[in-house]
Amino acid sequence: MVKCRCDCGSERTITANNLLNGNSASCGCLQRDIASAANTLHGATVARRGKVDDPDSARLYTIWQGIKDRCNRKTHPAWPRYGGRGISICAEWRNDFSAFKAWALKHGYAVGLECDRVDPDAGYCPENCRWITKRKNIEHMRRAWGDDLDQRLIAEAKRRGIGPYELISQAVRTFLGEPSDADDRAAMEL
Repeated sequence: MVKCRCDCGSERTITANNLLNGNSASCGCLQRDIASAANTLHGATVARRGKVDDPDSARLYTIWQGIKDRCNRKTHPAWPRYGGRGISICAEWRNDFSAFKAWALKHGYAVGLECDRVDPDAGYCPENCRWITKRKNIEHMRRAWGDDLDQRLIAEAKRRGIGPYELISQAVRTFLGEPSDADDRAAMEL
C-alpha cells in the first residue's frame, strides 16, 4: 500500500500494483473530469446551475430550450399556440444550442430582450427572429382572446371585487412591471 497525493490535492492510499500498472491515475477526479467533458456539448446546462460564470449562456440556453419545448413537446402548456399550429424551430437550431447562441450574440441579444418572430405565423429561424423588448413583443403579440373579452374581463373583475379598469391596471403592472418616469413621459407625449 502506498499513500499518494493526487494533482487535485487529495490524499489516498492505493496498492503499489495499481499504481505501477496504471489502473490508478488519480483519486477519482480524473474519471469525473473525463465523464464531464464527454457529456458537455456547450457548457450552458452547467452555467444554468451556477457552476460556470457565463450568464449569457445560461439565459440563452433557457430561451432556446423554451423555444424547443413550445414547438416540439405536446405536453407543454403553450404547445397549442406554437407546435400545435405549425410553428417549428429550424434544423440549424433544433439540436445545436451553439448555433443558436452564435446567432443571438451576433444579432443583438442583450439581457432584458426577448426572442421574437417577425412573422408570427412562421417558425423560429435566423431569417425570422430578432431581439426586442418585452413591451415591443407584447405589441407584436398574436391576440389569443376572442370577441367576448369584455364580458370575461367584467366577470373576472366582479369575482375579485374590483372594477375592470383596476383589473387591467393590475395585470399590466404584474406583466410589465411598474412604469419608470421615462415611460410616463413617453406616454404623455403620445
